[in-house]
Amino acid sequence: MGYTVVMGQLQAKFLTSEQRNELIAAHRPNQKARYADRIKTILLLDDGYSTDQISRILLLDETTIRKYLASYQNGGLPVLTSDNYQPYVGKLSEEQEIELYEYVAERLFLDVYPIIAWTYQKFTARFSPSGMRDLLRRIGFVYKKADHVPAKADPEEQRKWLEAFNKLMEVKSSETPVLFVDAVHPTFNSRPAYGWIPRGVKAEIPANSGREHINLHGAVNAETQEVIVVENEKMTGESSLELLKKVEERYPDAPDIYVALDNAPYHYSQAVKDYCLQSRIRLIYLPVYSPNLNLIERLWRFMYKHTLYNRYYPTFAEFRMELLFFFDRLSAELAASLRSLLTLKFHIASGEEKRKAVTT
Repeated sequence: MGYTVVMGQLQAKFLTSEQRNELIAAHRPNQKARYADRIKTILLLDDGYSTDQISRILLLDETTIRKYLASYQNGGLPVLTSDNYQPYVGKLSEEQEIELYEYVAERLFLDVYPIIAWTYQKFTARFSPSGMRDLLRRIGFVYKKADHVPAKADPEEQRKWLEAFNKLMEVKSSETPVLFVDAVHPTFNSRPAYGWIPRGVKAEIPANSGREHINLHGAVNAETQEVIVVENEKMTGESSLELLKKVEERYPDAPDIYVALDNAPYHYSQAVKDYCLQSRIRLIYLPVYSPNLNLIERLWRFMYKHTLYNRYYPTFAEFRMELLFFFDRLSAELAASLRSLLTLKFHIASGEEKRKAVTT
């Protein structure tokens, strides 16, 4: 059999029509079901899928995919579906893989080359870059972007706050709403992000010059996902009062209204404190450096995703109207997505506990 490799994958349509029909026929009988992934692997390679794509489709590591191909190359369908087929045995023992997992999990590596060097030094096991990527996927790693967290976050203070919050949610009456409050300041500019782009095409999004932005002050109900948003020229104690009054108006029959908010100066103003002494609002201040505990932060990210990522607005007026219109759409087409996003599950930010790992 002859095969052509292009850009790390097989050239599509390397099978003859007879070979392809033979594989399809072998895939159908129930007694051959245990060989289905091997056969589908060859057929997908023939269709032009890369090993990475097949790995995602069939949940196989790329080394196993290459082993299936080698078996077919060496003996066709009989060898591919042989009961004597030996699956890939890793170069590392189970104990060594656990040690590798612990080593990688404690650090953030940009690529696999330092991991390959460490593995060879530690276990005298040689890996190619693709082989190490396959191994890391198999033992439970994914390649993704890390998240920013405040370096001064205090995990213990966050845990205490979260325990108190969970207790409140257990004992409060059903008529008592709990809301999370925060401000956001979207800047008039496009935000390039990931997207599906034709291979070989360079996607470009125009950028706007200048620093124009709008100030939004919002509250989101922790249980119903209801959103209240106020646009302000400046963020001040008075603008905070405007939002709190709208929250009270929205829940006229509630005996108490709990509001979780951060430590911004406009949330701590004397005007806010004086108002809350005579109102039904009960303020719950978050620990410092804890945006991860503020539910509305997820709403702001959701807003950016649906209004600014990969979007260009020629004028500031269009930009502003689209952002404000976004909140009108929440109760209709975006409501289901919002419910799954705004669950009361919170991550404790590690702050300096992970500084060594992040900077290694």
